[in-house]
Parts: sequence; C-alpha cells; structure tokens
Amino acid sequence: MGFEIENAIIIDNYLENAKATAITKKIFTVDWGNKTEEYSVYRIPLNLLTYSFENIRIETDMKRHERKDGFLDFERKEDRIKFEEKFEKWLNQNHAKELRDDIQRIGQLDPGIITHGGVIIDGNRRYMVLKKISASYDVNKWPNVNAGFMKVIRLEEGTSKKKLLELQTRIQMAKKPWEPYRPINVLLGIQRLQNSGFNDTEIAEFFHLKINEIQNKKSQLRFIEEFLNRIDHDQEYELVDSKRLSPDHFEELRKQYDSLSRTDLNPSDMVKSKQLLKKLGYKLLEINIDPKMIELGKTFGGRDDIRHLKKIIENTRNHERLEELTRLGSTTEEKTKLHDKMKVEFFIAKDRMDQAELILSASQIINKIDSIDEALMNYHLECDFRELKNLINKAGKKLIETKKKIIERIGK
Repeated sequence: MGFEIENAIIIDNYLENAKATAITKKIFTVDWGNKTEEYSVYRIPLNLLTYSFENIRIETDMKRHERKDGFLDFERKEDRIKFEEKFEKWLNQNHAKELRDDIQRIGQLDPGIITHGGVIIDGNRRYMVLKKISASYDVNKWPNVNAGFMKVIRLEEGTSKKKLLELQTRIQMAKKPWEPYRPINVLLGIQRLQNSGFNDTEIAEFFHLKINEIQNKKSQLRFIEEFLNRIDHDQEYELVDSKRLSPDHFEELRKQYDSLSRTDLNPSDMVKSKQLLKKLGYKLLEINIDPKMIELGKTFGGRDDIRHLKKIIENTRNHERLEELTRLGSTTEEKTKLHDKMKVEFFIAKDRMDQAELILSASQIINKIDSIDEALMNYHLECDFRELKNLINKAGKKLIETKKKIIERIGK
C-alpha cells in the first residue's frame, strides 16, 4: 500500500473522530478551467501533510539534486524528510517572512489545497510558516493562530496526476501578487506539461501566452539542451540560470537562426549558415560560463554579439574563415583565441556596414545629379565622400593596431 493511500485512511479517521474541530463552516471554490467546484475547508494536523515532489517552480533545483545526489523516492519516509529540508531552502524566504508576519497577526486566511492523501498542491509556504510558528507558539502573542493545524480543502480520491499538475499551474499563474517563475523553470515546466499530455493550446492558456510563444520556448529549450550536450554538461540547467548566461541568450540565437530562413541564401548556403551560427553561437556563449574568462565574458558573448554573428555569416565569403574558428577547442587558451579572432571579425563587419551605408547614401545623391556643376555645388555629396574617406583611413589604422595586439597575445 502506497503512502498516499495509507495517509488518506489516517486523515479519514481523524476527520471522523474530530468533526467538531476539524470541519469549519467555510466553503472554498476551485477553478478547474472548464468548471468550478466548491469544497469544505478542514483543519488538518500539520503532521498529516507533506510536500509534493512535483513543482514547476523548482524544476532546475530538482534536476540538479537528482543529478548530484540521485533520485528521491516519494514512498520512502527518509526521502520525504530530505526533500522537505531542501524544498524549504529553495522557497523564497523573503516572501515567507512577510507571510509569517501576516499569519502571526491575523491567522491563516486562505486555505491550502491537498490531495486526498495529504500531499500539498497549493500552500507550500503557508505550511512551512505554520510549522515554524507552531514550533515556538505563544498564545498570548499570536491568539489568531491555530497552532499545529493548517486550513485546507481536500480533493477527491483518484484525482489524476495530470489534473493535479493543471490545477497547480493554474493556481500559481493566477496568484496576485504573482511571483514569476525563473525563466529556465518556465521552459522546463512547459516540457513537463507537454510530457504529461497537454497540447500547445492548453499550455498557452495556463501561462497566458500565445501558441507561437509556447512553440518558440520549446525551441529555445532545444537550443539550451543541445548547447549543454556539446559542452558535456547534460541536464545542468543551472548553468543557464544567471545574468551572465540565461535563456534570453538562447532566445536571441533561436531568433537569428530562424531569420536565416528568410534570407536570399541558396539551400546549400542556408544549411551551412545555420550550422555555422549554431557552432559559433554556442562557442561564444560558452565564454560566459568559464570562470577563467569572466572579464572577456563581460564584454563579449552577449545578445548583440549573436546578432552581429548572424550578419557576418550571411556573407558566404566569410564561411571558410569562420569554419576554421569552429575547430578551436574548449581550453581557456583556445577560447581566448576565438574571442580575439571574433572581435576582429565583428570589427571588420561593422566597418564594412558603416562604409556600405555611406556609399549607398552617396550613390543615391549621385543618381540625382545631372551635371558636374551640380555635383560641385552639392554640399551633402562632398560631406559624404569626405566622411567616407576619413572613415576608411581610420578603420585601416585601427585594424592594423588590433591585429598587432592579437598577434602579440597569441605569440605569448
């Protein structure tokens, strides 16, 4: 017999023997999406309740724990205790302090939601706070607190895991003030919902997003997983959960990758361009998570650099040169070399763009001029060509200086 079945029997017996104190007069309405249902509110002893192992808000933390310390078995009491300790550390303690102050002052207002077997679906922080208050309860200080108990509604026996996950997600997304999920947990949460049988339309409704936004986020996660696989860090989602490297970087890579499909490249060059963008994009982003390259990462490897990289790759004449960069390994020395060479590529590309814009501007004016006299009198044309000449001279000098510095660094 599993834990929930056994615990459900214990809760049944408690409610039968303590009707006078266990059953409140309150009714709570639950929104199931396609219908609403009313439930009675009960006072259940805290020791008959437990946390759920499945919670989108802690997807990254759970995967990290499973990878480092192995899987936790919900049916084992020791593992439930281990999970409780870790889960309470993962919960936002700032929000917990505010909640504790409120409950100490006015008591628990909103009931939690539990399965028939006592697993908490909604109300994790309330449960944690009530445990802490009960451990040092003073009736004179907190007369509104019912120490040792939590107000909850109890769902019907046999409610499926899929329905429980849907309910939990709906409640979390509807709370006000809403505490946002970490971006990587949103992506992993969408994956969990999809694996549980929900389609894109349903998931979009849960997260208040459009269907194409859900599809883009699924694609974004595929880029992240491919990146982690390439750098031999499978499932280490915490690596892309910081300001230095976040899902936003991979969203930019996804957007630039998709935008290549809208260029005039022939099919063969299109495939090559997309492969180059992924390979070099991943190498640039890897700089952000190398502790030995923190300073370089601060000035390179951002979302703008991904956009610049795509522009360079669009020019197929750069492909052979860029392909050589993809063969650079993963040592700090080779990453530094990649960083330097890509800086040169970006520098050259920017100068070419600036020059191209000036040439275009000048040519547009030239096309409107019918005589030499008119050309001599055209102030804008004179300025454009003077600026173009100065820019080319300046760019040439900078390029020579940059190459010298990089050759010196590589030589060392």
